[in-house]
Amino acid sequence: MNYFLFITGILITVLAVADLIYTVLAPQGSGYFTGKFTRWFWRILLGISSHDGSKRFLNFSGVIILFSLILMWVMLIWLGNTLIFYADESSLFSSNTNQYVTSFTDTAYYTGYVLSSMGNGDYIPVGKWWKIYVGFISYTGVIYMSLSISFLIPVVEAVTMKRIISLRISEIGKNPFHILERHVRREDLSRLLSRIYPLRQDVLKIAQKHLTYPIIHYFHSGNKNESLPLSIVSLDETISILLYGTKMEDEDDCRKLEEMHTAFTYYLSTLGSAFIDPSDDLPELPDTKNYADKLPLTFSDPPEYDAIADRRRLLLAYLQNDGWKWKDMAKNDEEIIL
Repeated sequence: MNYFLFITGILITVLAVADLIYTVLAPQGSGYFTGKFTRWFWRILLGISSHDGSKRFLNFSGVIILFSLILMWVMLIWLGNTLIFYADESSLFSSNTNQYVTSFTDTAYYTGYVLSSMGNGDYIPVGKWWKIYVGFISYTGVIYMSLSISFLIPVVEAVTMKRIISLRISEIGKNPFHILERHVRREDLSRLLSRIYPLRQDVLKIAQKHLTYPIIHYFHSGNKNESLPLSIVSLDETISILLYGTKMEDEDDCRKLEEMHTAFTYYLSTLGSAFIDPSDDLPELPDTKNYADKLPLTFSDPPEYDAIADRRRLLLAYLQNDGWKWKDMAKNDEEIIL
């Protein structure tokens, strides 16, 4: 018995299974290896695209990462169990050659069969403990594979929800100035609030989805109107302009905007699960002089944007993590094509 290989095999198997189960079944976050693997993979794909969110190549990033993640789980569980068998030269016996199975390739071949079924009968486990172990991993192997596949369904549903919310926000306006220009009349925010306030529940729901399945951060859309980062940042910036850049007197309007702001704060708190930290740079401030000339709002002088500096740094990092720049949000003029 090679105890080094045996212990190594056990560690790989236990860690892979724990990572899979935690990622698929835990209500918050992903497993340690899953989190590192998906983040590392996304950075490579983002680098290949030159950090350009409009590149169509990134549209396939989520599918590529999700497939690679499932493949990683399968390969690690397969490798770990192979090492466990391979550590004992007398663990398997070949009925065809009447010899013990000592080849790593043959051991891996048998282990792969067992993990997906009860084997093909070419090789036989020797001893009662190896027979019990073979029966155990044959059943659990099917469970692990089923869990991996079942992981696809809620992830796809969450990605669809992301795009729906993005389109709903894009219909309200293309950027903060456009949103305010279309909906604010004589300092009356009722029209705007009637459009954005119902989105609060959707934002909280998608925040939960991101918290449960952080991998959906890496499902990218090169269409600006379907990009959740652009839509979230655009609407959050609009709310911040009203709360921190204007003089508002209507208490009910303030309350609704603060509730929306709180919902977005909760959503932004999920970015840590995707290893997104605030940027060192502070994004450019809204052009309040231009806003004041063209919008029926009373702007504060000076605005109180310092209170949300860290928040805006996080919003910038969120955009950059998805391959976008701040100007892609602030100057978005892309039409919605249905």
